[in-house]
Amino acid sequence: MKQMATDSLRAEHAAVLQKLDRLEEICLHPDRNEETIAQLTELASFFHTDFWVHFAKEEEALFPAIGTFLPLNSGPIPAMLMEHTYIRNSNEKLQHTVRLFLDGVDSQSTELMKEHGTTFVELLREHIDKEDGIIFEIAETQMTQAQKEKVGELFGEIEGKATVGFKPVPA
Repeated sequence: MKQMATDSLRAEHAAVLQKLDRLEEICLHPDRNEETIAQLTELASFFHTDFWVHFAKEEEALFPAIGTFLPLNSGPIPAMLMEHTYIRNSNEKLQHTVRLFLDGVDSQSTELMKEHGTTFVELLREHIDKEDGIIFEIAETQMTQAQKEKVGELFGEIEGKATVGFKPVPA
């Protein structure tokens, strides 16, 4: 059976959920030991750079395909795009807080880690649940085979650009 584009997004979601579990644990119980610092650095880097390829695939390929049979000015797609904005904003706060915590600059960084980290984790978990349970189901049942193949091709192009093209460097 041929893999659908949404299958790859679901697999990415599963991997992200595992990372969110670890991020949440670190944010709720921040510790400056070597292992925790290394894990937090790796997680922050992932959510600063690599993760956004996933959003690009949705925003540039999947959502426009769904827009051929659902309105783009109301309904689930604009809601998902709005959530992407909230998640990006939450991530910016998380990234800033992680830098403060890792640098030991701010005595309140532990509390900020708990606040911004758990907010980011909750937003992203809820968002993933909606995409897996609603958006991907719509895509799988409503897109034509040609649309599914085109979305898969676009995913490959987006991933290709991300691995050989510009990648932001953590500040």
